[in-house]
Amino acid sequence: MYLVFSDRAAIVYCVSRTNSDLENVVDLIKSKGGKAIAFKADVTQYDQMNQLFDHINQQYGKLDILVANAGGNIEQSSIE
Repeated sequence: MYLVFSDRAAIVYCVSRTNSDLENVVDLIKSKGGKAIAFKADVTQYDQMNQLFDHINQQYGKLDILVANAGGNIEQSSIE
């Protein structure tokens, strides 16, 4: 999905808790001619998300599209 946005000249912010995930996605987008920025953060942490949105607002003044694609594990016993 991130390639669809970068193909349409969007600046894609890639957010992850781990550097290796960030580097892989950013490198892929850039290798296809897109623009991508790595931002290491945990999306479950309110203060880290505030830092992300503050950074975006300072750099670009607004956020046009947000794709929330965070994953996690749910224990089977917690959904029964």
